Amino acid sequence: MLKGYYFYKQLTRAGHRGMAVAYAYLANPQAHIIAFAENDSGHPDIIVLTSNVFIWSLPVEIKIKGTNSTKFKAFRTCEDGFELFKEIGLFEVKNGSIIYDSPRETTTTFISVD
Repeated sequence: MLKGYYFYKQLTRAGHRGMAVAYAYLANPQAHIIAFAENDSGHPDIIVLTSNVFIWSLPVEIKIKGTNSTKFKAFRTCEDGFELFKEIGLFEVKNGSIIYDSPRETTTTFISVD
């Protein structure tokens, strides 16, 4: 399988028919974020974060609005191939945000679970 497959998988499997594109913003040019809202589609809310940092990890505050979800299961792919859509744990929304230390050259998908 080609190295980029898992990055591609995380980006292309995020949005589904009936979902809405959700507002997502990061104040850091070293990372990019996209989000999709459930919108009565039957699919969970999804956030995809890609980190372009080449030297260090990047602490990121992901502000969550417009959802009742308080927990998101996360899956990560690393450029070095060590993690390929690997489940990395459950992240709770606290004070309207998820705080995540994004390793360099990774893509992480957060999927709502409640």
